[in-house]
Amino acid sequence: MEEAHAFKERKYLDLAKELKKKDGYEAKAQVSDSEFIHLRIFKSLQMEAQFVEQQLGKSREDALEYF
Repeated sequence: MEEAHAFKERKYLDLAKELKKKDGYEAKAQVSDSEFIHLRIFKSLQMEAQFVEQQLGKSREDALEYF
């Protein structure tokens, strides 16, 4: 994964579960007034969430899809 960016705020707007593996999620988060990111999150067997990948420079209108 690219170096993680630190954001002052993160508001989650949408969450999609990866149905094939049942342990992955994609999330859309608003990190400023006009900046959005997409995140891929993995849930381990110990039920711990780990950020796997992120896509920067998204808009509110961008569809949340597997990446």
